[in-house]
Amino acid sequence: MMGSSKLDFLIRKNKGKKVYNKYKQLFLDAGFVEKDIKYVDLETSDKIIANIKQIFPPIEEKTEMLIDSEDTVSSKLLSIAFSGSDNLAECYMFSDDYDICGMYLAKSNFVEKFCLNVAKYGYSNTCFIVDENFKFSMTINYDSIINSESIGSFDIHLKENKRTIET
Repeated sequence: MMGSSKLDFLIRKNKGKKVYNKYKQLFLDAGFVEKDIKYVDLETSDKIIANIKQIFPPIEEKTEMLIDSEDTVSSKLLSIAFSGSDNLAECYMFSDDYDICGMYLAKSNFVEKFCLNVAKYGYSNTCFIVDENFKFSMTINYDSIINSESIGSFDIHLKENKRTIET
């Protein structure tokens, strides 16, 4: 069984190599500067995803709708999530092809500033964020469906972890 999980990992990693430049470009198009984002490899990303799946599912989430014309300052949930962050705090962020491309680590202030753009420009219109200490997890969805009642809006979901986590 161990061989098939190693094979699965290698297949995912190989697929990721083919689309990585496009994946990276999503974050650059969202406003990040290349020197401000650190690539987190697929193996480490898998461990982070496993922690997210273990820590956050039982936690009740808060939700908010934000109109596209508003900026991140208008979001109460973004303010709550990032209010305790200092200038050195970092967050993992990922979208679309994280399962084959990995994720990025960036300073919280940059993540807060550009996360809506990641959701807006990604082909699945979703941005995932978790702070490096697993204090919060956030999913941001952008509605780009023409016939939708909420076209041009962001659906933001925040889960706060009140427990201390050893990483």
